[in-house]
Amino acid sequence: MKNNIKNIIAICLLFLVFFNIYIFVSSIKIGASLNKAEKEIKKLELENKELEARSFEIDSLQYASSLAPQLQFTKESQALYIKEPNVALKP
Repeated sequence: MKNNIKNIIAICLLFLVFFNIYIFVSSIKIGASLNKAEKEIKKLELENKELEARSFEIDSLQYASSLAPQLQFTKESQALYIKEPNVALKP
């Protein structure tokens, strides 16, 4: 009877040791994938900042004015205002 209990305790301890090793290896793998994901996040944040800066550059008036000759825009003409109100009236 004592041998059976010792064998059961030895098997349980052996099982716990292997289970502990499995958990340790799994946590190492998860840590490596987490580290890779964090690097990817940093890379995407940097790319997002660059694209945001490019977007602001494209939306700027300087960019529009530099493209104006290529798009054949004309300069704004001066508005002509009629100062005498009776010019446009029919008699």
